[in-house]
Amino acid sequence: MSLGVGWIALPASGQEPSAHHIQQAASPPWTPPSPAWRVVVSGDGLYQLTYADLQAAGLPVDALDPHTLRMYYQGVAIPIQVTGEGDGRFDASDAILFYGRSQDALYEDGLVLTNRYTGASIYWLTYGGVNGLRMPSRLQTASGSAAAAFPHPMRMEINRWYQSAYPEQDYADHWYWEMIRALGVNQVGATSYDFQVQNLPAGDYTATLTITLLGHNTGAHHLRLSMNGVQIWDDPNSWSEYEYYSATTTFSQSLLQEGANTLRVELVNDTGKAYDQAYVNWFQLTYQDGLMAEGDHLDFRAPEAGPWTYRVGGFSQNAIALYDISDFLAPVQITGTSIEGAGPYTLTFADASMNQSRYLALTPAARLSPDAIEPVTPLTSAFTPGDLLDTANRADYILITHADFWDEAQRLAQHRSRDFTVALIDVQAIYDQFNGGMMSAEAIRDFLAYAYAHWTPPAPQFVTLLGDGSYDMRGYSNTFATYIPPFLALVDPVLGETAADNRFVTIEGNDPLPDMAIGRLPANSPDEAQAMVDKIITYETGCPCGLWSYQTIFVADDLEGGGGNF
Repeated sequence: MSLGVGWIALPASGQEPSAHHIQQAASPPWTPPSPAWRVVVSGDGLYQLTYADLQAAGLPVDALDPHTLRMYYQGVAIPIQVTGEGDGRFDASDAILFYGRSQDALYEDGLVLTNRYTGASIYWLTYGGVNGLRMPSRLQTASGSAAAAFPHPMRMEINRWYQSAYPEQDYADHWYWEMIRALGVNQVGATSYDFQVQNLPAGDYTATLTITLLGHNTGAHHLRLSMNGVQIWDDPNSWSEYEYYSATTTFSQSLLQEGANTLRVELVNDTGKAYDQAYVNWFQLTYQDGLMAEGDHLDFRAPEAGPWTYRVGGFSQNAIALYDISDFLAPVQITGTSIEGAGPYTLTFADASMNQSRYLALTPAARLSPDAIEPVTPLTSAFTPGDLLDTANRADYILITHADFWDEAQRLAQHRSRDFTVALIDVQAIYDQFNGGMMSAEAIRDFLAYAYAHWTPPAPQFVTLLGDGSYDMRGYSNTFATYIPPFLALVDPVLGETAADNRFVTIEGNDPLPDMAIGRLPANSPDEAQAMVDKIITYETGCPCGLWSYQTIFVADDLEGGGGNF
């Protein structure tokens, strides 16, 4: 399967998460090990960290005990393989192997929407002290029925257009692929999506297509779908108004073609309106895929629960490893498999599969390399607490900054320390302890709630964020930088979802009232940060303040005809 640049193509559940499934909090807090390295991954598969990789990242590979190498994901130890560790040395031919998943792959479980902050995942690497958790293995089971194919869910999405007002649900996906317009009565607006599938098996199979859209006009919307020129869906009253809509249809898999395929999406304006329009969000095709490796690997699922015998062909090497990755945090290597052929090679194994059983077969050539291995070097100052979970910490004023503005943040912290007990914190340290190293506004909120409730009283009163943020935190438009993310919430009656930084500090009770005073210095460069801090210090130390400075007039109005207040 191959797609164009920018596509998201994932094994997926096909269900858009409901509100109670969406993760509205970051991961449980933890204290990261020391020393530590962040391992950044943006794909799904078996990752390999070589001797050269670790040496370049600064690990003392020639001195460490490989038995003590350990890895974590969001504070949870994960099992790894360390090749050649039996001799107690990490040699040039040794490597760490672990199964990693990107944030985008969380689509698959139907638990969260696309991560609005990042598509990459952070795994943690450390060494020393206790021995690390190692990946277990198990023998294949007795043979079962021959599996001829497996269900392959393939989600396709490009995020181009941000629509803040809809859907009217917090934590919803507000990014859309494109808009379809039907301009004129009885006109048809249409768009087509090209994609590829390979290894279609022979046989009578049924494919399933799910597509999600957002209506963007009043009245009913008429959706029509065609696969390779054959109509597979036509509903004159598919949905209405500015509603988020999901349509699912089944069709004969014989309509799919080996290689290039085209889905045509039509919006038919036959309800008497001057025009109609809708946004396309994503679509997912689930089809039966043949058991054939691509690029020397295959990620596949059980057809259904039961004992199955699998024959996976198409490997260029006979060194084929097999893993049960049903629980991505607890993979298991399956041994006792057989390998046949003289190139290409075929892997045969049997397993008592469950409905959600999932496997990964691959050769060493298909192992992945991480995007980065970053040493964790915390920024420190006279105002910086060591462990954010230490209840002995105390502060009146919390200053959270991006690392790019650390020098200016120290100047501001020094200035504020004349009147308050100050805590100066790099926002990455918050991500590290409250979300496994990944950017998250919820992690900042969770940290502030923790400090408010657990740090030594009296509780903090003031919070300043030093660094600008954008609704486009993943950089889909490549226009805005995000140094500290905004807290996006559905709070405006016209705009819908917008920045609501007071939500960082709505801690006690279910009301929207802030429990600490919060503000942001929206710097986009060190120079801007310097200018802002200069102005604050100059004003507060050199202002010829008289009684006039204690008098303020606030002017407010609402829009003529209603529709929002200022």
